[in-house]
Amino acid sequence: MSNDYTSVINFALTLLSLSPVVIALPAIFTGILVNNKKIMGKYTYGRKRSIIYFLTIEIILVRGIIGILSS
Repeated sequence: MSNDYTSVINFALTLLSLSPVVIALPAIFTGILVNNKKIMGKYTYGRKRSIIYFLTIEIILVRGIIGILSS
């Protein structure tokens, strides 16, 4: 084992930067699912809630991309 932990820390930070991007795809599919009236019935998201949901996912995705580009 070397005493150079900077490479390990950089690898961990890269993984932390990638996690929002990896989470975005299932979150988008979940958003599509909760907007489907046939599947969700009376529990379907309304227009306002859907906009807020997808805006939040977009913010998470953009910040993940910024994290990847800045590392």
